[in-house]
Amino acid sequence: MRILYILAIIFIAYQVVFRLLIPYFIGKTIRKTQERMFNYGQNQQTERRREGEVRVEFDPSKTKTNSRDIDGEYVDYTEVK
Repeated sequence: MRILYILAIIFIAYQVVFRLLIPYFIGKTIRKTQERMFNYGQNQQTERRREGEVRVEFDPSKTKTNSRDIDGEYVDYTEVK
């Protein structure tokens, strides 16, 4: 009989704890996500340019040095009939 009381108390405590903690953590996650989205929108607004303005970002270190080095070795073939 004592075991049933202990299990009932654990079950009730489990339900109460999760009814309080789960909404708290879900709300916290939602607030963080909303804050990130708001900050993302703020960053997008500050980067807007005037109409007709062009911005070119070029990194010369990313260009190919020699296409033969990158493409691989050339292999001559003969056609078989």
